[in-house]
Parts: sequence; C-alpha cells; structure tokens
Amino acid sequence: MQRTPRPFGTRLEKKPPTKIAKLVTAATISAGLLLAAGLGYLQVDANTEIADNMEAATAYTPPEITAPPIPDPHPVETTSTRASDAINRLKNRDQTWTMTVLSDSTSNEPTEWVQLLVKRLAEATGRPATIHNWENSKNGTKYGTETVIPGEGAPIIVWNGSAPGNKALDSLNAIDVMAPERADLLVISHAHNQVNGDETLTQISSLIRWAQDAWEEQPGLALVIQNPSLGLNLGRQASNTDAIRRQWDEAENLILIDAYMAFDQSDDIPSLLREDRFHPSEKGSRLWADTAWNALDLDQFEN
Repeated sequence: MQRTPRPFGTRLEKKPPTKIAKLVTAATISAGLLLAAGLGYLQVDANTEIADNMEAATAYTPPEITAPPIPDPHPVETTSTRASDAINRLKNRDQTWTMTVLSDSTSNEPTEWVQLLVKRLAEATGRPATIHNWENSKNGTKYGTETVIPGEGAPIIVWNGSAPGNKALDSLNAIDVMAPERADLLVISHAHNQVNGDETLTQISSLIRWAQDAWEEQPGLALVIQNPSLGLNLGRQASNTDAIRRQWDEAENLILIDAYMAFDQSDDIPSLLREDRFHPSEKGSRLWADTAWNALDLDQFEN
C-alpha cells in the first residue's frame, strides 16, 4: 500500500501542554496562599518596625555599585549537519551507522526508550546492532555491557552514554569516553537533573558547541524534551523542558523529540510514570520510543 509522505521531523500537534501547566499553576497558587497567610500573621509586628525604619531609610545614601558585565546568556545557534541527512545514511546497508546518546537515568535501562528504539530499528532494517551501555555502578565511568542484535549488512552502533544522576555538564566532562567516535546522529537528552531553565540552556549549549567543533564533519543533532513530572519536581521539570522548547523549537538542522508533549497529551499521565511520579514507566518508555521513532522519521524503514 502506498503511503502519503509527511515532512521530515514532523512533531505532535503544537499546543500548550495544558494538563501539566494547570498543575504547575495550582502548585504555585497554593504556595502563594501559604506565603500570604504567613505574611498576614507577621504584618502586625512589621507595622511597628516600618515607622521606626522610615526615617533612617530616607536619610540613607546607597554606595555606588560597580559590577562586572554579565556574559551573553543566549545559547548558541545550531549549525550541525542536517539531521535528515544523518537519517538518510541508514539507507546504505554497506556503511556502518552510528548514534551517540548523552542522557541520564531516563534512557539507560533495557526497558527504556533508547534500547526499544534501536531494537525496532534493527528489526525494520534487518541490520545487526550493538548498543554499548554505560556502566551504572557507583563509580562507573566507562562503557560496560553490550546489547547485541543479530542481522545482515553493516552494523548500527549505538553509544548509550546515559548515566543516572548526570547533568549535561557531567556528560561534557566525560565526553571523550562517552563519545569515543564521530556519530552520524548525536542525541542530547537532559532535564531531569538540571537545577533550572537557565542552567539547562547553558549546559546543553556547551554540548552543542562541543559537537560542532569535535570533528571535521559535524554529526546530525537531535534534542529530547524529556517527560513531565507529577511529583515534587513538577515545576522544575516544566521549566527546564519549556526552556529547551522555546530556544530550539524553530532551529534549523536539528530534530526535537518532544516526549513531554506526548505524555501531556495522554489521557492517563500517571500510568506513564513510575511510583516516584518522575521517571517513565515501561508504558511511558514505549510512548517515548514511539515519539522518537516518529520525530526521526524512521517509519520509512518499516514495510
């Protein structure tokens, strides 16, 4: 049956992640109400101090402040090889195809999205695949086990540098080990362990700069917008992922894999998360893998 082609990198319908946004808003309002109640309790005592301080405040002349200039906070623009070209190289069955993933505990287990995606890709293309898994011991600083998938033709090689607890900066600090060779496609997936949106943008931008300078031929680039949280990290995760979306949603030459939006558009978000209400469940990981598959336009390899 002939399929109607769709534009490369087509993403889910763009609309605000309203379900999670409403939860973030509710949490913010609740915190504000608690704060207001506390301030009301303190207001009586505060009023007596205000009058005493007004005279001193009026006479106060602040010293001149000289501060160093603030560096430009805007992340780098992306000039990587077109990600679509990187995917097209998969069509050459006589040429080894390589993907490197820089991530955290959302991507390291056999039941999580990276392995699910690669296993499906190997089956669709009939090619062998080897997934190098980051060693997850307490002091793990190297690749350990390998997941080997049989097939015919040149292999698909995946360096899955997904280390629990890692920030994007941790990936950069271990980059010579995590990315031991040039990849056709580099996937950056960080947000869970980042402190805020500014840190997220700064550190991911540093990884992009490294990728642009590391090899003569730049890899294709994909950025993951990770899944939402329903737990204590709800607001922070929403801020981190929204920062990525706002900065790179219209960027050329890269693909956004928007797992956040896929989760948010689900009718049952809790079932997509583990008991910690933060990490993806097996069901959530399958949705994440499907989202990556569609964003990378890999269905062209399935009959």
